[in-house]
Amino acid sequence: MKIKRSADRCVLGCIATFLYLAFVVQWVQFTAYDHGVTGVVYFDFDTATVPVSPMIKPATVRVDHSGSRLRSASDLLVDAMIHVESRGNPLAVGAAGERGLMQIMPTTWEETTRRMYRKPVPFGEAFNPDVNRDVGTRYLRDIQGWLSYYSEQWDSDLRSLILASYNAGFTSVSERGFDVNRMPRRVRDYVSRCSALHDDYMQTVADPQVLALVE
Repeated sequence: MKIKRSADRCVLGCIATFLYLAFVVQWVQFTAYDHGVTGVVYFDFDTATVPVSPMIKPATVRVDHSGSRLRSASDLLVDAMIHVESRGNPLAVGAAGERGLMQIMPTTWEETTRRMYRKPVPFGEAFNPDVNRDVGTRYLRDIQGWLSYYSEQWDSDLRSLILASYNAGFTSVSERGFDVNRMPRRVRDYVSRCSALHDDYMQTVADPQVLALVE
């Protein structure tokens, strides 16, 4: 009987070890984009993770918020989204409780700030325009990472997939086979509006000091 129990424990231990190693491998693959392992970089969604209070230290400090930041396609895409989301109003509140420039939902805010600052940041900080933009940009970076992980399952415009995922959630996009055309009309309209504005910014914003957030 003792031999049988020992064998059972051994089998359970082997299964647990296998599952743990499988999880580690999947997690490394999933997060590889964040550390340059895969080399798959489509948009440079870099964030500054500005301190939100003296008690909260940022997890990373990656870029300086200087005038040069508007030279990238990624920053101009964020600007286009801010225009569509809130018209550049940092105090905007949506019908579902989303807040700030990028109209971030409470759950998204909690999960993303936990990754950025090692612990959740109070949702009231969503009205801080610099922090809101940083958190929204980091969420876009996460979306791009998820899409990169599943890149073999889609053959679509990456920008459209990023925008659709931001608006409707990554799960909704994946459930529709990563096909934006299968998304609800409101999502497709959102993608079209942000894309058109982004294209316009790419063609017209030459001076990095110009912030094209509101008309």
